[in-house]
Amino acid sequence: MKLASGVAPVPQMLKDDLPVGLGTDGAASNNDLNLWEEMDTAAKLHKLISKDPKLFRLKRLSRWPRFAARALCISIRRIGSIEKGKRADIVIVDLDDLNQTPYYNIYSDLVYAAKAGDVRTVVIEGRFVMRESTLAYSHGRNDQS
Repeated sequence: MKLASGVAPVPQMLKDDLPVGLGTDGAASNNDLNLWEEMDTAAKLHKLISKDPKLFRLKRLSRWPRFAARALCISIRRIGSIEKGKRADIVIVDLDDLNQTPYYNIYSDLVYAAKAGDVRTVVIEGRFVMRESTLAYSHGRNDQS
């Protein structure tokens, strides 16, 4: 939107069963790497364009890791769910901040109300990269303590 270079036809891409993922490229186009904002913007932008407030059923969020696996060309046998033997990424979000009041639906809350600052812990492939809002990396080494 910042560069006014158009909008990907995501609803049609999903209908056509194309692999779709969500990402950000930082300063090159929007000056940050905040995927929480991107998730919120993507959902709202496509609802606005289609004039359909029910366009993205948020309960489908549980399937998005599988969509991401396809978009990244990584086997669903390796990622896409939390199971023994799979590469697991976990994000723990604090749902008690005022921006999430009133709380009524976990999916809606995560997409429309949660902010990047609400993320408390991030585990990527079994390694803590952030714990209790503190980055675990120090000088390029992962702190496992």
